[in-house]
Amino acid sequence: MSFAVDNYFNKKFHPTNYNCWDFIRDVWMDITKFDIGCRTPNPSTPKNKIKRFMAEESDFIKVPELVDPCIILFKRNVGIPHVGVYTRGRVLHISEKGVKFEHLEIAKLGFNDVGFYICKK
Repeated sequence: MSFAVDNYFNKKFHPTNYNCWDFIRDVWMDITKFDIGCRTPNPSTPKNKIKRFMAEESDFIKVPELVDPCIILFKRNVGIPHVGVYTRGRVLHISEKGVKFEHLEIAKLGFNDVGFYICKK
């Protein structure tokens, strides 16, 4: 069975029970058949440590440009970083406003930096 974006539009965001990290875990598993669950930061990871976690403390590898699929880390000067999965030319992500599947130019509005990552297997 192939990956179906439509299967994700019924997902509901919850800050502690099902956030953007939980969402990308499900999406990544669906696309790659690889579970990144143990590689995602847990709820106690301090907000300012997320970037370091992605760079140093996990099996994520930063790549210089978009590849399909990849995980996108959206960063801002203040506030919690956000993540989504780039696939089929768009970013699939979840927030308080629901699930979106949109072009990167739209998804990155409000963020000052983005990083692209793949996961070591």
